[in-house]
Order: sequence, then C-alpha cells, then structure tokens
Amino acid sequence: LPMLRLPFPILLRPSARLFSSSPPPFPKLLAANRGEIATRICRAATELDIKTVSIYANEDRFTQHRYKADQAFLVGANKSPVGA
Repeated sequence: LPMLRLPFPILLRPSARLFSSSPPPFPKLLAANRGEIATRICRAATELDIKTVSIYANEDRFTQHRYKADQAFLVGANKSPVGA
C-alpha cells in the first residue's frame, strides 16, 4: 500500500492513558457546569484517570452529570441553580 501524505499533521488524542506511565497532572477535577457539558468533562477526565467532583443544585439532583462524577456535592440547598 502506498503511504498516504496529508497536508496537515494528525494530532492523536491523549485519552489512552494505558500507554503512559506518568501520573495525571492533578488528582481531581471539579466540573462546575451542568448537563451535557459536565457529563463530557467527567467522561474526558475518567479517560485520563483523573477523579471528578461535581456540584449540583436541588433541581439538578436527578441529572446525569451528578451520577457520572466520582463525587457530587449539593450546593445552595434551597436556591435555584443560578442562585446556588
């Protein structure tokens, strides 16, 4: 097969920590977002072997990002998500 040459370099994702022996740059990551963004943050951090912490308001107690994080903490118990 001929070698394919691209006009731009291909950057490989560093998500496969299986091949790296170096420790993660920090032990925990706080996802101070809501919904899909926080879920993506938690997924990416898990791929990099970084523990995740999520904060949520009372209205968000059943959302996915709370359960995807390694730890989750309620903030502003009687406040709206914006007020918390």
